[in-house]
Amino acid sequence: MSRLGALGRGDRLAIAVLVGVPLAFFAVPALAGYPLLTGDGVIQDFPLRVLAGEVLRHGHLPVYDPYDWSGSPLLGGIDAGAAFPGIVLFALLPPLPAWVLTDAGAYAGAAVGLYGFLRLSRLRPLPAALGAASYGLGGFLSSQAVHIEVVEAGASLAWLLVALERLAHGTRHRRPAWTALAAAAAACVAVAGSPETSFYCILAAAIYAGHLLLHSGSRRILAGWMALAGMLAFALAAVEVLPGTDAVAASQRAQVTPGFIGAGSLDWGELTTLLAPHLLGGGPIGLRPYVGSYNLAEIDAYAGILALVATAALATRWRDPGAVRWRVWYLVGAVGLLVAIGSATPLPDLLAHLPVVGLSRLPSRALLLYGLACSVLLAHWADGALAPPARPLGRGARGLALSIPLTLPSAGELAGALPPLAVLALLVAVA
Repeated sequence: MSRLGALGRGDRLAIAVLVGVPLAFFAVPALAGYPLLTGDGVIQDFPLRVLAGEVLRHGHLPVYDPYDWSGSPLLGGIDAGAAFPGIVLFALLPPLPAWVLTDAGAYAGAAVGLYGFLRLSRLRPLPAALGAASYGLGGFLSSQAVHIEVVEAGASLAWLLVALERLAHGTRHRRPAWTALAAAAAACVAVAGSPETSFYCILAAAIYAGHLLLHSGSRRILAGWMALAGMLAFALAAVEVLPGTDAVAASQRAQVTPGFIGAGSLDWGELTTLLAPHLLGGGPIGLRPYVGSYNLAEIDAYAGILALVATAALATRWRDPGAVRWRVWYLVGAVGLLVAIGSATPLPDLLAHLPVVGLSRLPSRALLLYGLACSVLLAHWADGALAPPARPLGRGARGLALSIPLTLPSAGELAGALPPLAVLALLVAVA
C-alpha cells in the first residue's frame, strides 16, 4: 500500500467512498448556506482555529489570545489545537472552507487510517471497509462532530495503529519510516486539543503495542523501535503539552476537587444505549425527549447492529487458531467501558493524580476505545462471514470427500447463532 497505483480496484473504491462520504456530508450543507456548526463548535473550536490561522498567516506563532478577557494562552490553552497540523488550513484558506475541510479530513482520516490498518491485518477490502466505516463514519466519532478535536485524536490513533502494525510485521529496512509515522501520529494524538481523549487513545495504542510485543519473535528490537517512537512523539508534542500543563496549573481547573474527573461518567442504565441508541429518547423526529442524566452526544457510542452481532459471535470462537489477531480488541473495548463508567469504579481516584488529565472530566470519552474495538471486531467477523465459498470438488476428490465422515456442529458453532437472539431478548427485557 506504499503507492496508490499499487492498490487494487477494491482498495481504490473503498478509499474513494471513505473519503467522499464525509466530504459530501460537510461540503453540501455548507454550499447551501447551512454549515454543520453547533454548540462548542460555534463558541470555541471554530473561532479559536480561525484566530490561530490568522496569527500564522501574519507570520507569528499562535501562542497568545489577546481577545479572551485580559489575554490568555492560545497554544497552552490546548482547546485551539494550535499545534495540530490541520491548523495550517486556516492560515491558507478562508475560515468556512478551512472548517469544512478540517471536518471532512478528520472523519476521512479516521476511516482511511483504520481501513489501512485492517488491510495490513490481512483482511479483504469489503470487510475492512465495513469496519473502517463503522469507526470513522459512525459510532462514537459521529456523535462528536461538535468536538472536532476528539475526532482528530481518533483519526490520529488509527494511523498510530498502522505504524505499530508495520513496526511489528513489516520489513526491517522500513522500520525507520514506520517509527517516524508512529511518532508523528502519537504527537498528533497528544496535540489534538482534547487531553482526556488523547490519554485514552494513547492507552489503546499502549495495549495494542503490548499485544504485538507479547507475540513478537524479536521483542527487544521491537520494544527499542517503539521506545524511540515514544520519545520522538513526546519531543514533538512538548511544544503544546508543556505550556498546556503550566496553563492548566494556573487556571481555575487547578482548584477542582478530585471528584471533578468523574463528571460525565455513565451510569449502568446508560450503558443500554450501546445496544439501542435511543432507548432513553432523543434522536430522530418522533421519538420521546431524551431523559438521561448526561448529554446524549457524550454517551452515544452505538456501533451498529452488525458490530454488536460480530462482537457477540466472535466471543464464541475465542480458541480458534486465528483468534490471536482479534482477541486483544475485547480488552481494549473492556478498558474503554470500565473507564467510561468512571465514578462507579475506583479509576477516577487513580486518574486524578495524573497531570492535566486529572484536572479534566468526561470519562465517557473513553467510549472511543469501545467503538474502535467493535469496529475492528466487525471487520474480522465480516471477513469470515463474507469469505468466498470453496470451489466444487473434482471427480477425483469427490470419492475422498464422501469417505470423510460428516461431523455434527460443535457447541461453539451452535452458540454463534445465539448472540443475536440474546441481544433481542435483552432489549425486550429492558423495555
